[in-house]
Amino acid sequence: MPSPTGSSLTFREKLAYGLGDTASNFFFQAFNIFLAYYYTDVVGIKNSAAVGTLLGTVPILVAALNPVIGVLADRTTSRWGKFRPWILWGALPYGVLGYVMFANPDFSPDGKLLFAYATYTLMLVAYAAINTPYSALMGVMSSSSEDRTSLSTYRFACAFLGALPSGWRYGHNRHHAAPNVRGIDGDQAERWQPDARYPSYFSAFLALLILRRVRGVRLPRSVLMLWIRDGFHAHRHAPERFRSELVAAVFGQLLQLACFCVLFGAWGPALYLLHTHIGLVFLNAVFLGNHYDLPSFDAPEHRAIEFAELQVVTSRNYPPSRLGDFFHGGLGYQIEHHLFPDLPRHGLRRAAPHVRAYCAARGLPYNEAPFLECILRALRFHLVPRAAQPH
Repeated sequence: MPSPTGSSLTFREKLAYGLGDTASNFFFQAFNIFLAYYYTDVVGIKNSAAVGTLLGTVPILVAALNPVIGVLADRTTSRWGKFRPWILWGALPYGVLGYVMFANPDFSPDGKLLFAYATYTLMLVAYAAINTPYSALMGVMSSSSEDRTSLSTYRFACAFLGALPSGWRYGHNRHHAAPNVRGIDGDQAERWQPDARYPSYFSAFLALLILRRVRGVRLPRSVLMLWIRDGFHAHRHAPERFRSELVAAVFGQLLQLACFCVLFGAWGPALYLLHTHIGLVFLNAVFLGNHYDLPSFDAPEHRAIEFAELQVVTSRNYPPSRLGDFFHGGLGYQIEHHLFPDLPRHGLRRAAPHVRAYCAARGLPYNEAPFLECILRALRFHLVPRAAQPH
């Protein structure tokens, strides 16, 4: 039993409980993000209204089962307790159904829709059979309200972390499918925005690498740098958007800082600053130099271009070197990475000569330029012409 004066649960126990929702969200959020696209564009269900009805009504109907599952779980008696058997034994059908949902059998159009209804419904039932007892488990782990509040904090922080990779994979997959294609490639979204133009290299650097370029989400990355963005760009060009970005940025930064503090304690703020102000600036710079000032296309245009050609003409490598390969994490071989996205980073260097020969044989450009030169090209792309700048 918990002590009346303090918490009885250790950091390890709280983190272990929270990581359960990390795994669950890593799996579940992938469904939420991919399913609409998968059903319409991969399975080939042409009736988008039917897909919307499926994704909108089935979760509501299955939600009515939660109280039933809660009652059944509360009446369960086993040597593992009331709730753990549901989590242990529910994980297997949950995983199997997640696979079956993407099996895409060769049925008729009506058969595909029925198969989608059946597998999606069963998957949500399996999720409810795990998640409802998992939520109730918090109440029997400790009778201390302090412990339960802390457990809830760990759970939702870890659930947030579990949802991040799915969203990143979705955006990254769209970028790989259609690099430099307007309306599809979110990683390059700011290149088509007429207001994303700046009066100097310095202001372009701040906006692109620190404040705007975060996986296609055009929000300021650092609250500490907002006054710089305000002075260099927002009040001059788009003050109304700056205010909404300020609110979203403050909320996002506080949420991230809270997650770091929960997971790493006193080290949280330092690690948060390191992650935000150093790691992402460098990573964004690596990505920025790989595609800018190269050809771009509208969505209808890119469908007429072969996949390999599209990847080659819209990507750029950095000159190979052992030191550069280490710091770029393999992303210096961007052309090879786009042609073979599942190839391990140590294989990209070996693939480069073959890809270069392939491009030469087919008359395709094999774009390569030094890292700093590529960054300058990207910044130059976003400069306002001197003649157009206010005097």
